Amino acid sequence: MNKFYSYKLKGSVYFMERPSILFFLAIILFSGMTVNCTVSRAALRINDQNNGQTIHLFQNHIIEISLKGNPTTGYSWEVGSIAPTALIQIGEPEFIPNSQMDGSEGLIIFRFQAVGKGMTTPLKLIYHRSFEKNVTPIKTFEISISIN
Repeated sequence: MNKFYSYKLKGSVYFMERPSILFFLAIILFSGMTVNCTVSRAALRINDQNNGQTIHLFQNHIIEISLKGNPTTGYSWEVGSIAPTALIQIGEPEFIPNSQMDGSEGLIIFRFQAVGKGMTTPLKLIYHRSFEKNVTPIKTFEISISIN
């Protein structure tokens, strides 16, 4: 005895004999592609090894910069210079410690979105104690970003 199953896709009813899992996966994939046409883009991740380089991004893409730091020492990374017509910072820097111990070093992560198409702009991050005025930062991170 054959059983028929029905399914509905965009207002039409279809019948089939014994549906396979691949068929249902194809339906789910197809319906997801037709409903949501936005493309999710992963962030381009870079770190201190990219210091001094030129990074190429497309407009609206996100760059994530991970730098070693330890805020418990009073030192922190912050933006030294940025062109707001080319790049915008997304949120506040995020600190991810290397361990659960108090005072441990970790990564400080910055996220920026490229907004200025056809521009090349410098981005400078500085590692310093914000309460020490007129003191040269102990580290700097500088890249050039070319936005297509």
